[in-house]
Amino acid sequence: MARATVANPDDMRLLEPPARADGTLFRLEMVHDGWRRRTYADEAIDLMDTLVPGYGELGTPEERRARRVEHGLAMQVRIQALLNVQFGLTECNEYEKSALTSDRAEPLNLRAPWTASVPLVLLDINYKPHTMADIPTSSGDGRILWLRPSSEWGYLESLHSIGVISIAVRED
Repeated sequence: MARATVANPDDMRLLEPPARADGTLFRLEMVHDGWRRRTYADEAIDLMDTLVPGYGELGTPEERRARRVEHGLAMQVRIQALLNVQFGLTECNEYEKSALTSDRAEPLNLRAPWTASVPLVLLDINYKPHTMADIPTSSGDGRILWLRPSSEWGYLESLHSIGVISIAVRED
């Protein structure tokens, strides 16, 4: 695994990306750790290992998937809690409050499209095609934010789209 992690400068100056020993640049850049660090790598597994220490040492795809799901569940709970505080639950009805604050050990089975103004964070692996559960939908002001731990790149992209990390891909 080849990667380099550097601290972001506090003064907002441009950062010269680190290069490999042969002088070439890495293909991927991930800004993470509350925007305090940047990791450069060529493969998604290296970025995942930065977010989830020990991930790259896992031996099988099944073990890595289980670790992504575990991390995804922890991130789902954290992100949902932050959104609940940011948006507030005062405008939510009891059903919506229950969904927003429920134990995420079991997947949510929404009985109607999500319409609450507080975004709902869900894991893709809890719904079709990964399980028999129907994929929840949203309408009106409702928004569902999906974490996708079913694949390495999909998980990184979903963390990027929610705003937890930022990923850039260098095109040759």
